[in-house]
Amino acid sequence: MKSQFLAICGSKIFDQNYFQFKNIYLIYISNLIELRFKKKLDSNKSSKNVFRLLSKFKI
Repeated sequence: MKSQFLAICGSKIFDQNYFQFKNIYLIYISNLIELRFKKKLDSNKSSKNVFRLLSKFKI
Protein backbone atom coordinates (compact mmCIF):
# COMPACT_ATOMS: atom_id res chain seq x y z
CA MET A 1 0.00 0.00 0.00
CA LYS A 2 2.75 2.45 0.93
CA SER A 3 4.82 1.72 -2.19
CA GLN A 4 1.76 2.21 -4.41
CA PHE A 5 1.06 5.54 -2.72
CA LEU A 6 4.65 6.68 -3.21
CA ALA A 7 4.61 5.62 -6.87
CA ILE A 8 1.42 7.57 -7.55
CA CYS A 9 2.75 10.63 -5.71
CA GLY A 10 6.10 10.38 -7.46
CA SER A 11 4.54 10.34 -10.94
CA LYS A 12 2.31 13.29 -10.07
CA ILE A 13 5.16 15.26 -8.53
CA PHE A 14 7.46 14.85 -11.52
CA ASP A 15 4.69 16.01 -13.88
CA GLN A 16 4.62 19.32 -12.00
CA ASN A 17 7.20 22.09 -12.07
CA TYR A 18 10.10 22.47 -9.63
CA PHE A 19 8.45 24.95 -7.29
CA GLN A 20 5.41 22.78 -6.68
CA PHE A 21 7.73 19.85 -6.02
CA LYS A 22 9.68 21.98 -3.55
CA ASN A 23 6.49 22.93 -1.69
CA ILE A 24 5.34 19.29 -1.46
CA TYR A 25 8.81 18.26 -0.25
CA LEU A 26 8.88 20.97 2.44
CA ILE A 27 5.41 19.97 3.64
CA TYR A 28 6.60 16.33 3.84
CA ILE A 29 9.73 17.33 5.76
CA SER A 30 7.76 19.56 8.14
CA ASN A 31 5.39 16.68 8.89
CA LEU A 32 8.35 14.43 9.73
CA ILE A 33 9.87 17.11 11.96
CA GLU A 34 6.56 17.72 13.72
CA LEU A 35 6.07 14.02 14.38
CA ARG A 36 9.58 13.73 15.77
CA PHE A 37 9.26 16.75 18.07
CA LYS A 38 5.73 15.95 19.21
CA LYS A 39 7.00 13.45 21.77
CA LYS A 40 9.43 15.94 23.33
CA LEU A 41 7.47 19.19 23.08
CA ASP A 42 3.87 20.24 23.26
CA SER A 43 2.13 20.61 19.89
CA ASN A 44 2.04 24.41 20.00
CA LYS A 45 5.79 24.76 20.49
CA SER A 46 6.46 22.09 17.88
CA SER A 47 4.45 23.86 15.19
CA LYS A 48 6.29 27.12 15.93
CA ASN A 49 9.64 25.36 15.45
CA VAL A 50 8.48 23.85 12.17
CA PHE A 51 7.26 27.23 10.91
CA ARG A 52 10.55 28.90 11.82
CA LEU A 53 12.52 26.16 10.09
CA LEU A 54 10.39 26.32 6.93
CA SER A 55 10.67 30.11 6.74
CA LYS A 56 14.41 29.69 6.12
CA PHE A 57 13.71 27.70 2.94
CA LYS A 58 11.23 30.10 1.35
CA ILE A 59 12.43 31.93 -1.76
